[in-house]
Amino acid sequence: MLATASFALVSEVAADTSVQFGIGYRTDDISSSIKTPCMDHPESKSNLRFKDLEIFTISTRLKSSCDCVYYRVDAQYGWILDGDVRTSDKLTFPLTSAISPSTEYCFINSITHNDVKGKYVADFSIALGYPIEQCWCPNIRVIPTLGFSYDTIRIRSKNRDNFGDGLSSGQIDDLGLSVSSVSSGSGSGNGHNKFRTTWWGPFIGLDFIFCQEECWNVYGEFEYHFGRARRERNTSMHFDFFDHFRRSRSAWGYNLKVGSLYYFNCNWFLDGHISYKKWDSHSHKDSLTWRSWGVGLDLGYTF
Repeated sequence: MLATASFALVSEVAADTSVQFGIGYRTDDISSSIKTPCMDHPESKSNLRFKDLEIFTISTRLKSSCDCVYYRVDAQYGWILDGDVRTSDKLTFPLTSAISPSTEYCFINSITHNDVKGKYVADFSIALGYPIEQCWCPNIRVIPTLGFSYDTIRIRSKNRDNFGDGLSSGQIDDLGLSVSSVSSGSGSGNGHNKFRTTWWGPFIGLDFIFCQEECWNVYGEFEYHFGRARRERNTSMHFDFFDHFRRSRSAWGYNLKVGSLYYFNCNWFLDGHISYKKWDSHSHKDSLTWRSWGVGLDLGYTF
């Protein structure tokens, strides 16, 4: 399962439970690379790079801590407001008529830039722990935990240029392809593409909270994740292996979060925080990387 070590704030009461709600801003970067195993298209590969994905998020957290039990539950949902996608392709086609006696394939290198047009992200995690007693610093407690997370992102993009825009009619004839099969939608820019990736599995990590005053503290969280990652791609390259790609692989990565709590009125507090995420899933024929940077501000209440 998943283990998170946590440093939790020592309260004057035996146990406390807090609930908080907040808003935030996130920017994500996703890189996906695929190589085709098909002998009819040797060395063909397609790279997608979603960058500068601007995401507005809402989140909630439930957290409880006492001398022998610790748990926290986090959920986040976000709307993708803007972003860019860069597609870099190297495609290999068998020639219908050889240009020279030694030529059997034609290689096409294409780079396109398109716009991201919305969709969403959703994240959920739960962690359980048992506090470890220590006397070297009375303002810090250490809590090893076990946990599980589920994260997904769905992206929709719209073509402003497409594979095939720069091909001449002579090149298309040499490839034995029709104009519609190579450049459908590229002139009008009406092609729509969809991409989805989902990550799930256990994690281990380390959280900490350091309390220097009764109304203010600093905390941090580290999580190491391992599990599975799935990607689903529906694009309009008109190359079936890339356009309708589905695959699940082993995955690993880590999350970092640093923040500060300020109690401004009895049990009410503000939580300002920054976060960073980097997850990877690689194999011989394909790779996937997800990076995310975020900031947030929550309003919470301690019972």
